[in-house]
Amino acid sequence: MKHIFIFVGIAVLIIMTSCNFPWQDDDSPIIPLVISGLGVTITDYDSSTGKAGDFIFVPEEQKVFLEFGAQVSSPDGFKELPTFEYRIDPNANVMAITDGKVTRMVYQPDTQDYEIGAISTQNSNYYIGYDHITAPTVGLGDHLVAGQILGKPGTWSASLGRFEIMINNSKNGLSYCPFVYFDTSLKDEYEQKISRLMADWELFKGNQSIYDEENHIYPGCRYEDMVSY
Repeated sequence: MKHIFIFVGIAVLIIMTSCNFPWQDDDSPIIPLVISGLGVTITDYDSSTGKAGDFIFVPEEQKVFLEFGAQVSSPDGFKELPTFEYRIDPNANVMAITDGKVTRMVYQPDTQDYEIGAISTQNSNYYIGYDHITAPTVGLGDHLVAGQILGKPGTWSASLGRFEIMINNSKNGLSYCPFVYFDTSLKDEYEQKISRLMADWELFKGNQSIYDEENHIYPGCRYEDMVSY
């Protein structure tokens, strides 16, 4: 009988160590991160309004959508953005892209807006950054649901607001293209939205080489992931 108990105990231990449990420190959680929006409203460009959803097509801008991995100038030289960055209607509503809990809310005097950060309630390894928000409607400790209004965009110019989203993994220090974790039932729809937005902007600017779409891993993503800030 003693040998039977030892055998059963070993069998249980093998099963437990071969399975993923919520309390295990594992990179493959039982509940994955699921993103179901991109934080702003995106539609086809309407020449009568000069808008594509929340995006205002202003000729002076090089881009109104800065893709994941976009190269921009900075005080330290050129850098690549681990974000989706938008130039949009200053009166637009900016929204949460997934469920989470607000753990960071910092006022930024240089841009006179807020950076809000939320830990995913699906997978606590992931931190969602929402940068450049004014008139915030949420606070520290608040629980967010996808699509919830966070506030208004920060100021970019006299006619445009500014807003960024970023998906970080705190364990490996990487930021991810939103489409890596997008809801599979919505992914095609939103990939098409981004593809059309880039195509509409290139047509508006009369320059088909603004975005290097052929080399994008996903629409609007030059990489699948990259080192975060």
